[in-house]
Amino acid sequence: MQSIFGVMMIEGYLEKQVQMAMVLKAIHYLLRTQENLSEHECDDCLLYFFREYAQGCAQPISDTYIKSKMIPVIKGFNDMNLFKGISLLQAAKIKNGIK
Repeated sequence: MQSIFGVMMIEGYLEKQVQMAMVLKAIHYLLRTQENLSEHECDDCLLYFFREYAQGCAQPISDTYIKSKMIPVIKGFNDMNLFKGISLLQAAKIKNGIK
């Protein structure tokens, strides 16, 4: 998730909440359906992402807030960007040497 966070930051997705939510929803979906992670493992990936995100925030964001507010928003978002999600997952795998 750190690799994905870096790419999303560079490409400006963190500044656009709707686009960020669409990409994260797609990544959550792909981790579950293509990578065969459990729902809990997918949620943990979002937690790790938002922990990275929180480091750039003026006010700290607790794990409790991330789990109770932010992750449900992503999971309940009504749209996703599968193309970008696939691209980011593939880039992260290449960066981390995973086939």
